[in-house]
Amino acid sequence: MGETCVVRELVPHLDANFRTVAAREERSLHGYSMGGFGALKLGFKHPEMFGSVVAHAARWLTPRR
Repeated sequence: MGETCVVRELVPHLDANFRTVAAREERSLHGYSMGGFGALKLGFKHPEMFGSVVAHAARWLTPRR
């Protein structure tokens, strides 16, 4: 649901209502900790939308054995 909100609603809303450069090469996604993981997930899933992704202290959560 968060992915749908960012990709389908938030980015088009920002491009339509603010002075942005609506080009992949000019759009970057940043996140810290779990937000970094989310930024990587969105960036890799939608490379046509984001030109760069920065993840600070991102951690891939794996189940314990």
